[in-house]
Amino acid sequence: MLLLSSMTNLLQNKIIKVSALILILVLFTFTFASPVAAQSLMQFGGWVSFVFYCACSNSWLVSYMPPYPLTYPWVTRQLVLTPTTILHAYTQFLTIPVITSWHLGQFVPGVQMCWIPGTPCIVVPSDGAIFRVGSSFPGWPSPLGT
Repeated sequence: MLLLSSMTNLLQNKIIKVSALILILVLFTFTFASPVAAQSLMQFGGWVSFVFYCACSNSWLVSYMPPYPLTYPWVTRQLVLTPTTILHAYTQFLTIPVITSWHLGQFVPGVQMCWIPGTPCIVVPSDGAIFRVGSSFPGWPSPLGT
């Protein structure tokens, strides 16, 4: 009887330890693997080649050309400048981006925040939403000499 009692206690202790370990693993999984924590900021830079106002979302779709236009292939980025974007240096020229000005900053990839009027509003695809950006306005002449 004493042997059975000690084996029962030993089994209960192991069950408690395993349950605690599983609970800790589940908490860490849901704490650090959230969608917000999984998204990381990416860097971008280049000159503004096209600007489009997104009326439904009150934001700007900005197309950036690469800093070195003679490289192949040209990788352009279409990013969304929102009212919540952190603006640095020459902020008066960032609220409405000026074509040929140079921008440098960080963006959150995969976020679709440009909506144009339609029934209902229609999303315009983009590479992400700008988190922070700075400018070196005035940006002309552009790298293409225009």
